[in-house]
Amino acid sequence: MNTSPDCYNVALKELSRFGKFHIDLTLQRVTKILEIFGNPQNKIRTIHVAGTNGKGSVCALLNQMFISSGFKTGLYTSPHIICYNERIKINNENIDDKTFADFVLAVREKACKNAIELTEFEILTVVMFLYFEKEKVDFAIIETGLGGRLDATNVIANSELCVITSISKDHCDRLGHSIQKIAFEKANIIKKRSNVVVAKDNQGFEIVKKFAEKQIANVIVPEKKVEILFKDNKNFAMIDQKCFEFNLLGLFQKKNLELFVSCLDFLFENLECLKQKKLN
Repeated sequence: MNTSPDCYNVALKELSRFGKFHIDLTLQRVTKILEIFGNPQNKIRTIHVAGTNGKGSVCALLNQMFISSGFKTGLYTSPHIICYNERIKINNENIDDKTFADFVLAVREKACKNAIELTEFEILTVVMFLYFEKEKVDFAIIETGLGGRLDATNVIANSELCVITSISKDHCDRLGHSIQKIAFEKANIIKKRSNVVVAKDNQGFEIVKKFAEKQIANVIVPEKKVEILFKDNKNFAMIDQKCFEFNLLGLFQKKNLELFVSCLDFLFENLECLKQKKLN
C-alpha cells in the first residue's frame, strides 16, 4: 500500500471513527481479523502483563532489561500521552507515521471487506502484532488494556512469561464487583504450562494461583525484598544489599521492582535457552 503524505491523518480519523462504537466483549472479531493476516501473534515471543496497578512500570523495566541484553524488543502499552505511535515501540523508538498509517489502513480495509467491526483498541492491537512480526522482534512486552480474559491482547497462544501486578477494584462494570472476579479476569492471560509471576500479598493471589494450577502453570512468587531510598536527589533500590539507581519514582515502586526482580531471576536462569532461540 502506498501512503501519501496526509495518510497518517486519514488513518487517525479512520481509527477514531471506525473503532469508537463497536465494543463487543469477546475475542471473536480480533481472532478473525488476525487469522486473515496469518496470525502474526503466534510468530513472536511475548511477555504478557496484566493487573490493576503497576503494569506500565513492570513493562518499562522488562523492556529496558531486554534491550540492555541485546534483544530487539517490542513494547505495547496504553494509553498514550501525545500520539498513538507511543503505544507501539521497538527498542524505545515509536512506530513511524508511515508504517503506522499503512497498517491501520490495511486493517481497516480487510475488516470492511470481511464485515468485521473492530474497536480502536482492537485495531491498534492488530497493528502492533503485524508490526512486531514484520520487524522480527526477539521479544514483545505486551500490556493488557482492560482485564485479561477478553482483552484483545489475549489472543497470544503462549508466552515466555506472564506477570500479574497488584489487583484492586477497577472497571467493575466489565470485570466484576469483587476482587475475586477481577482477579479471575486478569488470571486468564495464563496459558497452559506457562510461567507466571505474582506476589503473595496480591489481593487476588489465591484466585491467580488456583487458575494457574488448572493451567498446569508454574507460579513464581517474589522472594527478594526491595527497599527504596532517596539520596542526593536521586532514586535508589536496595536489592541483596546492593544499591541501584533507577528512574521510577514513588515508594509504591517497591512491589513493582520485586515482581521485576523475580522476572529477572527466571529469565536469567533460562538465558542460555533464550539466546539459542534467538540465534535460531
